[in-house]
Amino acid sequence: MVACRGSDERSRYVVMVGVRLADPESVAKRLSTLGEADITEVLRDAAFEIRIAFSTKQKLLTFGSDWQYAFLTEVVQDTFNPRRGRTGRYPLIAHLPADLSVESGWLDAYLTRATYGRVRVRTVTANPDNRALALPTLVARSFHDAIEDDPGFPSAARDRYDALAPLVTHIEDVGLNISYAQRGTMSDALFRPSGPT
Repeated sequence: MVACRGSDERSRYVVMVGVRLADPESVAKRLSTLGEADITEVLRDAAFEIRIAFSTKQKLLTFGSDWQYAFLTEVVQDTFNPRRGRTGRYPLIAHLPADLSVESGWLDAYLTRATYGRVRVRTVTANPDNRALALPTLVARSFHDAIEDDPGFPSAARDRYDALAPLVTHIEDVGLNISYAQRGTMSDALFRPSGPT
């Protein structure tokens, strides 16, 4: 499940989050009976990989209109995860937000090639009413709010993100080509007074 944040004019950063679920339909069904306060608990239970791609809008100028493909490449990458229990090629269905403007004719082959063939990627446009989208939306909103805050001061937004950070398996600053993994995903490792490193 994929969600984006930061396309508004005021934002300095753009964020894309991919949350991997073994069974998105059962997660959506579970979320349909729960309130907003329960989304974090479902995220802890159901997500086996959370990947974040982000960049400043200034750095994205060098990508032009192709920035979304660079971000998608990062969120579909395959990280070894013992909770997954599977190896080899397995299918990955990337549920993309409806407002993501990408050409879909060749996207599946492009993203499969980007994973070095470890994952067969198929993309679908997610129904905006799909409750499972609440999971990547929560992470995208938390990360975006934290990164937009002034890093020189204490921040409730960074505290909210830090509550989710242990679940995040990989973060990629696409503009600077810097990777953060596992223990490096907390806000104190990412956000310095001069901005993200």
